[in-house]
Amino acid sequence: MHINFNEFELISNKSIIEQKQAAIANMTNRFHQLAVILKEEFQKENLWSEPLFGGKHPKVTKGENFHGFPFVVLDTPQLGGGEIKVALRTLFWWGHHFSFQFIAINKNISIDNNYLAKLGKFNTQIYTGKDIWEQNLLSPFFKPVEAHTSLQNFLKLGAILPLSEYKKVEEKAVAFYSCCLRMYQAK
Repeated sequence: MHINFNEFELISNKSIIEQKQAAIANMTNRFHQLAVILKEEFQKENLWSEPLFGGKHPKVTKGENFHGFPFVVLDTPQLGGGEIKVALRTLFWWGHHFSFQFIAINKNISIDNNYLAKLGKFNTQIYTGKDIWEQNLLSPFFKPVEAHTSLQNFLKLGAILPLSEYKKVEEKAVAFYSCCLRMYQAK
């Protein structure tokens, strides 16, 4: 099997990988900063509590193959082990978008009309599938939040921010997660 000219040009160009590595490092640093911003903002708004987040710290991870593309994830708190009630997952998906995901575990939450209107500003999707860790907001299991009917033993909401709006990641993350946390604490 032979490679074509375009493939040869691609594999001969080190700068492409160097630029990708630099971009991923920058995004990783940005997500570490976002973790600090989220905690500070939530503490100001009385939305942060150690019991709510299981007393765990945020964690940033990166990988090469989320549906074939590199990604960076900020989990607030770090997931795995111990009991958490709420998780916030911020995802950068190379070539696709940023996403914000709010996950409430083992709490029966209904979304009243007041919060439906607020969440609608973010084009919020609600997860209707069974796998709580499904991350792809383009999955057919994510539906407009207005269409929700019944909830499972978890609630998962998500919103997408186009890559072209990368300068607004922190602002949108704080606004979306604050709205979700207010809704959660109101129940």
